Amino acid sequence: MDAAGNEAGGAAGARGRVVDRTVGRAVGRAGALAALALLVAGALEAWGMLGGLEPARFWDTPSYLHDAGHLARGELPPLGLRMPGYPAFVALVGGRAPDLGRVAGAQAALWVASVVLAYALVRRLTGSLAAALAAGLAALSFVDLLFMAVTLYSETLCLALVCGAALATAAAFAGRARGAVVGAGLLWVAAALVRPIFLASAGVYLLAALLLAARRALARRDVALAWAAVAAVVLAMASVNLARAGRFEFSPGAGLSLLNHVGHPAVYRHLPPDQARIREVYERLAAEQGREWIGWWRAVGPLAAVVAPERAEAAGRLEVAAAEPVAERVALRALAAVPGGYVRVWADAAEQLLGRFALQLGWSARPDGPPQWPPGAWQHRAARDAEAVWRVGMPWLSAAALLLPPLALWLRARRRRRGDDAPGPAGAGAALATLWVIAAVNAALSPALEPWAGQMRYRFPIQHLLLGLAIGAAVLAARALRPARGLAGTGAAGAGAGAGRPT
Repeated sequence: MDAAGNEAGGAAGARGRVVDRTVGRAVGRAGALAALALLVAGALEAWGMLGGLEPARFWDTPSYLHDAGHLARGELPPLGLRMPGYPAFVALVGGRAPDLGRVAGAQAALWVASVVLAYALVRRLTGSLAAALAAGLAALSFVDLLFMAVTLYSETLCLALVCGAALATAAAFAGRARGAVVGAGLLWVAAALVRPIFLASAGVYLLAALLLAARRALARRDVALAWAAVAAVVLAMASVNLARAGRFEFSPGAGLSLLNHVGHPAVYRHLPPDQARIREVYERLAAEQGREWIGWWRAVGPLAAVVAPERAEAAGRLEVAAAEPVAERVALRALAAVPGGYVRVWADAAEQLLGRFALQLGWSARPDGPPQWPPGAWQHRAARDAEAVWRVGMPWLSAAALLLPPLALWLRARRRRRGDDAPGPAGAGAALATLWVIAAVNAALSPALEPWAGQMRYRFPIQHLLLGLAIGAAVLAARALRPARGLAGTGAAGAGAGAGRPT
């Protein structure tokens, strides 16, 4: 009787495993079809919205093209404020000329790829096909990012690298993809070679990987290789800057960023009498230009004439080697003399960064720029409709991305303390926590590094990350609230995406 029972139980278990494999294959096929559908939809949207538009140039474009020209000729560009990542991309894709249409086409392809990566990130975090599709469809509605693809700026390249790095982070912490630990580190530092703020993201990732290695959740050899790879890139970049300008630093410009804080009226209007000449420079510039917040590029030349006349000519030409010391000297004294001024400027910029939505459709609608879609065109109307929706939705998305992950992690930890499994793909909790810290650090540093007008462009490379955090955390929190008896099918349903294994 016992033998018969064991035989029946074994047969039932075998049938269950067959069913699980069948369900897993079906879910995998559905996921692949969903990714393909998003790829096609993104390509059609990019073709419909961007087709016929010329590549748009704007303020920073000439400096990017200048550096790209040097790199295309095999030369090292002189020290400037541009990291080499985007100029290298322009040189590689556009050639020596360069062909800007080809560059804009490659950027449109990167935008489409970022939509699929946003889908894949949520799929990896949650194992849910529905949640991943929601993320992909929401990413398709980010027309601000779409129009950045036709603008010769670095945001689109950085967006794709950040999405890839976030997905690689989730894959690395799941422990199922060989090389993902090192690959994720390299992708984060590659994003830093486009926008240096992501060097902090690479640091957060490496610390999280080190913590997991200490708990034996990751191979220590892989983590050591990731640290070595990132360190090699950082040291190489700092060595290049040392050779160019005698400054051993990953990226120049910290003093110029601080000077943007001084250019806010909350600071320069409250300077003490011993800095009256600095205040007079800013007040004169504000009167001349009809705006109160004065960017560093407008102020550094006149300020150099006051505090360092020997550097005034070079600083007026915005040569970093001359402008940076002037900016540091003025900014450090001014911010020390106005207690609370830095925090006031940071708060103002942070509110704009996370709370406002700005469509870039009109960037090149200038007398000296290429034409954009006229107001009557369907593309213009569709873009403005999407903008109207996200003007309302962006503050909520930002709040959800920064508040929901800690809630989800707390709910999962509470469930584990009760002795229940926390449902979700392997490594989901560690990945969610790491990506949340990365987004939070970025949201804190962006207003500090570039407070000018909130610099909402600094949000663009993490917009899909915010989306993935909000949706992924909501799904994981909802699962953690389910009664234990309702979880019987979770492992089978998510088998194709690596679900069903506790974090």
